[in-house]
Amino acid sequence: MREPEPIIRLADPKSETDLGDAAKIISSAFLKQAVAKTDKPTITIDELKVCLSSKQNELFLLGHPPIGTALLTVQGDHVYIWCVSILPTFQGQNLGLKLMDYMERRASEVHRKKIAIVTVVYHPHHKQESLMKWYEKQGYEYSLDKLAPDMDQFWKPEYHKELHLKEFRKILR
Repeated sequence: MREPEPIIRLADPKSETDLGDAAKIISSAFLKQAVAKTDKPTITIDELKVCLSSKQNELFLLGHPPIGTALLTVQGDHVYIWCVSILPTFQGQNLGLKLMDYMERRASEVHRKKIAIVTVVYHPHHKQESLMKWYEKQGYEYSLDKLAPDMDQFWKPEYHKELHLKEFRKILR
C-alpha cells in the first residue's frame, strides 16, 4: 500500500502559529547544519511578516503539525525557491523531494517554467557538497549569474555574511 502524500499548504501570513512554526523549522535546519553558531532563531516571526507582506512571496508548510517549509517568490519570468527546510528529526525521508516537487508544480500553476534556488554550500563550520549533488540529481544546474532577490531585507545579515551561497536553476518542461 502506498504511503499517503504529506499535506502541503499555504501558510497564513497573519497567523502567529504558522509563522512561529516556520521560524522554528527554518532555524532548526540551519542550526543543525552549524550555519548559525547560536541558539537564537536564524529568522523571526517579524522577519517572516516583512517577507510575506509582499504579494510575490508565498510560504508553504509541510505536514500537520508542520515539519517542513519552503518560500516561493514570483519574480519576472521565473520563481525563486528558498528556505526549503525539514526538521532535523524528519530529514532523510524524501520529504525535501516531495516539497520541491510541490514547489515545481506551484511554479507551473503561476505560469513560470524557470526556477532559481539558492542554497548554502559552504560555511566555515560545514560543507554542503551532498546538498549540491542532491539538487543536481533533481535536474538543477549551478549558475554563476544571480537572479535571486537580496535576503538582507528580511534575513539577519550576521547569519549569512560568512556563507557561500550558490544558485541553481532548472527549466520545467
